Amino acid sequence: MELTPHTTYFSALINPEGNNFFGPLVDITPLDETVRISRLDTTSTEPSHLEVVLQGIVLGFPHDVAISLNGTTLGDANFTGQDKGKFSIDIPPALLQEGANTLTLTAQNGEYDTSLLQTIRITYPHTYTTDFDALIFTGRAGDQINVTGFTQASITVLDITDPKQPVEITPAIAVGARSNEYSIGLQVPWSAVSGSTGRLARHVMMAVASDRIYSPAAVRQNHPSHWHRAQPGSEVVIVSAESFMGALGPILSAHKAEGKSSVVISVDDLYDEFTFGQHSPFAIRDFLQNAVKVWQTAPKYLLLNGRASLDPRNYLGFGHLDFVPTKIVPTPMLMTASDDWFSDFNNAGMPTIATGRLPATTLAEAQLMAQKIGTYEGQSTDGPWSSQVLMVADVNDTINFTQESQIVQAVLPPTLQVTDVFATNISIPDARQDILNAIDSGQSLVNYSGHGSEDQWSGDDLFSNDSVPLLTNGNSLPVFLIMDCLNGFFQDVYEEPLAVTLMLAPNGGAVAVFASSGLNQSPPQTTLNKLVVQNAMGSAQLALGDAILKAKAGITDLSVRKTFNLLGDPTMRIKAPNSNGAH
Repeated sequence: MELTPHTTYFSALINPEGNNFFGPLVDITPLDETVRISRLDTTSTEPSHLEVVLQGIVLGFPHDVAISLNGTTLGDANFTGQDKGKFSIDIPPALLQEGANTLTLTAQNGEYDTSLLQTIRITYPHTYTTDFDALIFTGRAGDQINVTGFTQASITVLDITDPKQPVEITPAIAVGARSNEYSIGLQVPWSAVSGSTGRLARHVMMAVASDRIYSPAAVRQNHPSHWHRAQPGSEVVIVSAESFMGALGPILSAHKAEGKSSVVISVDDLYDEFTFGQHSPFAIRDFLQNAVKVWQTAPKYLLLNGRASLDPRNYLGFGHLDFVPTKIVPTPMLMTASDDWFSDFNNAGMPTIATGRLPATTLAEAQLMAQKIGTYEGQSTDGPWSSQVLMVADVNDTINFTQESQIVQAVLPPTLQVTDVFATNISIPDARQDILNAIDSGQSLVNYSGHGSEDQWSGDDLFSNDSVPLLTNGNSLPVFLIMDCLNGFFQDVYEEPLAVTLMLAPNGGAVAVFASSGLNQSPPQTTLNKLVVQNAMGSAQLALGDAILKAKAGITDLSVRKTFNLLGDPTMRIKAPNSNGAH
């Protein structure tokens, strides 16, 4: 019997190849976990065994977790920091009981002795009796085994010793004293098992009633695709959730007007062709790597149409929200999303294809963002809003955010009209109102330097998710460059980050947001900020995705390169007069 709960997501555990889902918190308050045992063979001389695995939380802190079963203390798990705490012990036969068993975990080392439950595993002698018409059991080659407890005569038996090559076995079926009692008799095969010979060969068998074999939840016709083949190709690749593909018309029209070739690909087709149907970000990466090699026109831009989730298997119960997956990558502070990983083919932390995302959960959200982008691309730069820039800086502390904002402002073309809202110089309420007024009056660019959490700027709440519904800037849509932490944590399922809220604002908000999904240091963020502004708003006026690619090549901080993601179309250019004042 194994209990492996997935109720807690631990993003601060740097676990590049592993799982960041765990069970409940273990601390100084006793945690009781119920483990149900069925068909306990009380006549067996085989020992029972308990294994408990815990995941430490606090770095460097010593853990001491007392473990008891059904009120009897068994011992302590001792470990340190974010190590795995492993406890293993044989259980006295009389301690384990049929039905509910209570395992109690209690931290002994004070309030910082906190960990997460990963696994409880109890191995015990089980009678050859089914649990709800199914049983997995072991036996040595040649053993004659009888399994009872079936409620129907249609029974399938498989040798699953090699799960990749199951072998069906035909058992003898016997009818019991009652009309719904059946049992089977079989001999464990003599076929070889890897690592064992003859009588020592232990096989794993599965017996299951036919109505216990699961049927597919749904069946959908596959439409064969050939994206892996050599073909003319396209400059812009849009990988979309199939249900959102119909929203892309305004963006495709904008690409056509700019002379860019575009192709829309269902992410399901890529799963079928590149990961054998498995829902995986590697399908997108493998497709792109192949397309770069075999397409005549290699992809230069990638737009992902659909939100991603840190919980693609829906362990946490918020729904299946991983419409177009991202890659969760390690950074020094946490595991977080990196869309640039898709084209970082050398794993050097440097993307090669300009990438953006529309974080849509519904068709209506995809339509809203696509319409914003299409309208924006169709506008001229003659409106007064396109000459306006808003520079916002947090209250100075150990970091001079005013100075960092001024560093970026210094590379803006002199033709732009800049409004400064530096929170060090004015009251927080006045700063909040000035930000709202400036955005509503129309801005080409909104630039923020400072602290941040997922849904707000600054610890003083200069601007937040609560501010966005108040915006009425209509089609005067700015690009937001946000140099703080976590505003771009778009893979979250618990709450919506500010970057996503701005993209989904119905009465204005943003046409694109460049923000971080991680926790970073300020100096490399400022350098990135300055380079993006130079590239996108200087004389070259590069497409936003190209400006970001070029800027990332100019910094060395891997965390900043990996965690800053673009929400929006990477092919778009920021609406602003060029450095000569022309529109």
